[in-house]
Amino acid sequence: MQTLNLTPEYRNISYVPEKDISSAVERDVTEIVELEDGDDVPMTVEEETMAYVDPENLIKKLCPEQVLLGLRQCEALDNGDLNITIKNSGFRNITMVFYLYYENELMGQIYEESVFYEKDEKTYTIDFDTLEDSYGEITKIEATPVLLQGLEAWSCNNKKLPVIIKSGCR
Repeated sequence: MQTLNLTPEYRNISYVPEKDISSAVERDVTEIVELEDGDDVPMTVEEETMAYVDPENLIKKLCPEQVLLGLRQCEALDNGDLNITIKNSGFRNITMVFYLYYENELMGQIYEESVFYEKDEKTYTIDFDTLEDSYGEITKIEATPVLLQGLEAWSCNNKKLPVIIKSGCR
């Protein structure tokens, strides 16, 4: 059995008590409104909810064809960082995990929890020198989309985007 901690965070929550619906005036959540027994409080959430994903407990599965990544650029900077530019060419919002390899041996991972929206392009900056100091030589990074599906977080095994450090990053 695997456990995944999902803790939603809500921002900008507002409500309209049923007796005030005719005026359609939204009230701040912090305002105290007295309700009679049995009154329902309709709520609207204006922003996306955020979920906590434990990168150690990702379920490795095959993801649908709506998840698709494209490598735009990989650039090794003079300060030891890597800039990896990726296009989310799919039709699903995802997050990313970067698996670090020496030859074919998994050495570690970096989870990027910010939402990577469909059809967006994003540049990830990875402190490569510090990672090599921690793990040893890294020859390949696999940029892998993470898809939230119900209460599960899937690491998409069929959608990995390999980045070969020596030949793929200039």
